[in-house]
Amino acid sequence: MRKTIGSFLALLTLAASPATGQTPRDPVGDLCAARADIAVPATQVYHRRNGATIVFVAVAHEHDAQSPSAQAIKAAFDRVHPTIVLVEGASADKSVDPAYRAFLSQRAADQFAHGHIQENLYAVKLATDAKTAFSGWDMSPRDEYRADIDAGYDMRDALGAHLLRAHVDPFGPVPANRLADELRSIPHLRQPKDFDFAAWYRGVYGARLDPMAGTPCGTGPASAIVKFESIARTRNLARLIDANATPGAVVLVEAGANHWLALRDYLDRPS
Repeated sequence: MRKTIGSFLALLTLAASPATGQTPRDPVGDLCAARADIAVPATQVYHRRNGATIVFVAVAHEHDAQSPSAQAIKAAFDRVHPTIVLVEGASADKSVDPAYRAFLSQRAADQFAHGHIQENLYAVKLATDAKTAFSGWDMSPRDEYRADIDAGYDMRDALGAHLLRAHVDPFGPVPANRLADELRSIPHLRQPKDFDFAAWYRGVYGARLDPMAGTPCGTGPASAIVKFESIARTRNLARLIDANATPGAVVLVEAGANHWLALRDYLDRPS
């Protein structure tokens, strides 16, 4: 049984893996599970029989090194001394390139110097300062859009979904750089022309802002796309946790609380 100790949860020893040859279960559970049983941020620690330790810090997305989420990451980092840190919002595929990791380290240093750092980049800064290995666990926007195309989604709906997920107000000014970044991530031949975010939103959702439209728990095409992408991203996280949980490794995971909620049954399974 798991025991809560403030924001840091007690160690949980897991049993052995299922027999080889069994059909693996999808690691992703309910993306919209209620949070009533946890206070965010929360840290969950798992021990595996091969000697690996997984330290999962479930965070709220904040932009301050003194925020509760950033401090939970630091407390976990200082307590367990990870051998690798996996962070949200950075591409897993690009992280194999030292130049990309150097870019993330520099971006983290710059944000920290300006006193306004995202909690994922704060994890990168801690790893960089300690000379600890780190990697993104996420999918890049380009990868997400390509998957959306393969799944048959309309690129206008996908673009609108990405803007809503990023909390861009469809009834306010859309930052030009944000829209440009999204368009650059869409394969050229599928890029929408003259995309009007407000007009798209009104045509799909009407004149009132639906705060659930940019989540996997709402209705309409944007939520369907966010759910599709969230499942793919969370599966990618599970894969990377397992790949890095080698004998003796200490894997520190920084991820939004919903990703932990979706994976907690999987992480609780014998392994």
